[in-house]
Amino acid sequence: MGAESPDTQASEAIALIVDARQNRADGYFYRAEAQYRRALAIVEQISGAESADLTPALNGLAELYFDAGRYTDAEVFARRSAAVVEANFSAGHPLMATALHNLAAIYHVQAQYAKAEPLYLRALEIREKALGPNHPFVGATLANLAELDRARGMRGRAAAYSARAILIRQ
Repeated sequence: MGAESPDTQASEAIALIVDARQNRADGYFYRAEAQYRRALAIVEQISGAESADLTPALNGLAELYFDAGRYTDAEVFARRSAAVVEANFSAGHPLMATALHNLAAIYHVQAQYAKAEPLYLRALEIREKALGPNHPFVGATLANLAELDRARGMRGRAAAYSARAILIRQ
């Protein structure tokens, strides 16, 4: 890393993130983890520890660890992503919604519904305002809210969220 220009390093980090996403999709956890971590280290070196450029690697690691059931690790990266986004963008930025949605999902699968619901609701509000009410990301958040309410026995609200999510998917 030392002799390379920042542009070369940034290009390497982007390529690592693209490859990590593919490896995650293909089920190569350790390869994806190493690539995300390498990309994170590169971006931290060239842009700093609070740079918005960190969010793809941070979100990628949060999602990777979530998929692996490593919720404590996933929470660390989701929280850091939210903090970075909050420091660099408005509270209504779509990247904030992604970080909040990821964090809510972590709490959701651990049956920490009281922690998950306000995060999903905030992510939904941001996504609806920033992306429009019929965006697929809005539908994803609605589907998760439906599942959350189903798990809590709130069938009426779950049905309403689910119906909206289905309309968006169609």
